[in-house]
Amino acid sequence: MKRFNFRLSALLDFRTHLERLARKETAMAYKDVRESEKAIEDLKEKYVKTADELDGIVTKGIKVEQLRIYNKYLDIVDYSIIEEKQRKREFKKKLDEKIAELTKKRVDKKVIERLKEKKEIEYMDEFRKFEQETIDEVVSLKKAREVNYEATSKN
Repeated sequence: MKRFNFRLSALLDFRTHLERLARKETAMAYKDVRESEKAIEDLKEKYVKTADELDGIVTKGIKVEQLRIYNKYLDIVDYSIIEEKQRKREFKKKLDEKIAELTKKRVDKKVIERLKEKKEIEYMDEFRKFEQETIDEVVSLKKAREVNYEATSKN
């Protein structure tokens, strides 16, 4: 009997490849979200540090022009935080899309894997049946020879 050969193995390989690509894309999207979160934290730290520095300078006395510069800088940092939060939302949306795509790719691959498993089980059942028929045939032939031998030896 021939070896087991899954006719859709090329399709399974292709779907495995697509799943691997989707996994990489999902990882990149996740990385973008994490980097954005880190940028937000860094900007918040800058804002707090500058605000604390400004409070210290204000208590000692500061020129109006210098105060305006600090306030403009704080406004810019605050605006950067808002922009980065928007980027993070976009990255998060992209990540959610990539996760959904990855899930679909996994399901598509799993369908073919289950079909392969089913076909393998069917093949093994047929193989066992073939083996059993072969064994039964050998036993029958042996029994027939014994009966024939007994019949010829009595004559």
